[in-house]
Amino acid sequence: MPFFISELDSNIPDVSTNTTGPFSRLHGKSYEQLKRECLERGHLFNDPDFPANSASLSLPDRIGRYTWKRPKDICDDPRFLTAGISRFDVKQGELGDCWLAAGLVALCDNHSLMQKVIIDDKLPTLYGGLAFIASADRTEFWSALLEKAYAKLHGSYGALEGGHAIEAMEDFTGGVCEWFELRDKVPSDLAVIITKALDRSSLLSCAIEAQSSYEMEAELTNGLIQGHAYTINLIKNVSLLSGMTVTLIRLRNPWGNDKEWKLAWSDGSREWSMVSTWEREKLEFSRSADGEFWMSFDDFVRSFDKLEICNLGPDALTDEIAEKSGKIWQMVQHEGEWIRNITAGGCLNYWQTSFFSNPQFHLHVESPDEDDDTGTVLVALMQKKQHSIKMRTSKYITIGFAVFKLDDPNMGPLNKSCLRSKRPKCTSEFINLREVSHRYKLEPGAYCIIPSTFEPDLEREFILRLEMDDFTSVIEKNPEMVEESDDSEWDVGSASSEGDDSSDAGSGQQDGARDLGLDSSMLSGINRLHHLLVSGDDDFSFDKFNVDVCRSMVAMLDNDRTGKLSFGEFKKLWRSLKKWVKIFLDSDIDQKGFVRSFQLREILKMVGYTVSNQTFQTLVMRYGDPDGRLNFQDFLQCLVRLNNMFGKLTI
Repeated sequence: MPFFISELDSNIPDVSTNTTGPFSRLHGKSYEQLKRECLERGHLFNDPDFPANSASLSLPDRIGRYTWKRPKDICDDPRFLTAGISRFDVKQGELGDCWLAAGLVALCDNHSLMQKVIIDDKLPTLYGGLAFIASADRTEFWSALLEKAYAKLHGSYGALEGGHAIEAMEDFTGGVCEWFELRDKVPSDLAVIITKALDRSSLLSCAIEAQSSYEMEAELTNGLIQGHAYTINLIKNVSLLSGMTVTLIRLRNPWGNDKEWKLAWSDGSREWSMVSTWEREKLEFSRSADGEFWMSFDDFVRSFDKLEICNLGPDALTDEIAEKSGKIWQMVQHEGEWIRNITAGGCLNYWQTSFFSNPQFHLHVESPDEDDDTGTVLVALMQKKQHSIKMRTSKYITIGFAVFKLDDPNMGPLNKSCLRSKRPKCTSEFINLREVSHRYKLEPGAYCIIPSTFEPDLEREFILRLEMDDFTSVIEKNPEMVEESDDSEWDVGSASSEGDDSSDAGSGQQDGARDLGLDSSMLSGINRLHHLLVSGDDDFSFDKFNVDVCRSMVAMLDNDRTGKLSFGEFKKLWRSLKKWVKIFLDSDIDQKGFVRSFQLREILKMVGYTVSNQTFQTLVMRYGDPDGRLNFQDFLQCLVRLNNMFGKLTI
């Protein structure tokens, strides 16, 4: 029979839906259709999209080591579930996916979150038993089948070797994750954070980082394993017989064996004699070699390097969980994209050139937390990138974000001049992981979040998610297309026929212009206009105007539709051209005859226009070169085009 197994992630499609895609051999058939066909034909289902072969394993150093078997060929009484889902149902096997096993263990208390994926039930075996993730009960197969479904989504079992438990927890729940570096500054309220997270049924894992391949999964003298993911499932303030209280935390090694913590509060330690029998029973204390153990919270902080928490969104919480945890965090999500030369502005290091061009999101923190005058906000930035079999993490680019306090909640996107005088309220670290997240304590008010890549011009789609107790709004500040001023000093339509000599042509040039009778079909007129612009300025030159540029300029000012410009109309054009030349030269910082697309938005604002991101993208694609540069004619044509657009729109 085909199996339905779970998976949920905003970044990875549900395979039960994806089977309708062009690369599936299931031809869009649903689970019910496949099941009916198997029953009618009297045969077991074989998944053509994830066959039982070496390609699905993708473990070249272990070719021929494993045999694919169905559960019925592994034991006499196979079952999907025996006595319900338990954290003891997940024992890691030969595959280096302890991060996935840790995620599965954390999920066991929240199995209602499952979504459906179509697979068959053939599983890799070794010496007659399951080779990879397995249950402590040899007749139970849900965890092994779930591992297979996850491997199918990633393309192979090999793609699961090495990873982060935080990714598995997000994939299985759609939650928002955060992590804490315990070697750095540990939050003073970390125990409270963990307690509240567990009360909200958040998923927690921790690890000791390995500094080299030799340290991966090496056992320390205290019994803990380096480069290995553990899950956290309980934290308690335990009363001792002496009347004192100690904070204990319970962890689980997904290997599910005797590789456990060996020091104070371990299974066989004398510290447990200080706890009453009733208290031990309440804590479900066991001396079994099952991978689960207790340790003091202080030892936990001293021993582990990283703590990861996956906070479930409100949609993932059952009524029972919601009632237990009290106040539930609200979550909002926005999708965006860094586009080369347009919205991929790089980090704050590039604030003078391009940082302001990144997407911007405005957040309003409505009310503080109950215990202080600030509101807790969890900001998570995820880049959309599929996993691969080779070099899993190298496919992620370095990302992060900055948060700015706004003086005016109604202000538009922050531009370069605003950023020149503003320091960020807080910034995340920039790292090449799938997601960067951080917890902040912010005073009520308005804020701007600017997500970015570390270097400019790197393209990627992203998801920005925020969780907190109470939101007023989170909106993307995409500029709306408006003409900012009808009387802008750069505006063609407002250029007067009167003016100072510095912006007029000289008397000889005026005579030439008067005789020019600029016509879109007259090549001599085009050449004459070019000569007038470049004469007298040794630092400025450009190719002669082409006919299209000339026609656009004529259309911009030819109000009587004669196809020619009168002297008065030409004078307006001349003034604007001289001013646009000055703007171009001032913006051409390296004097190579180009302006960058990142500068263009500020230039447009200078001449009186604010355009939407979509319009800006169209302008850059139309007038910029592949490197996002505009020469003078491109620049001029872009400005003329905008003038023509606004002249025909009702503003």
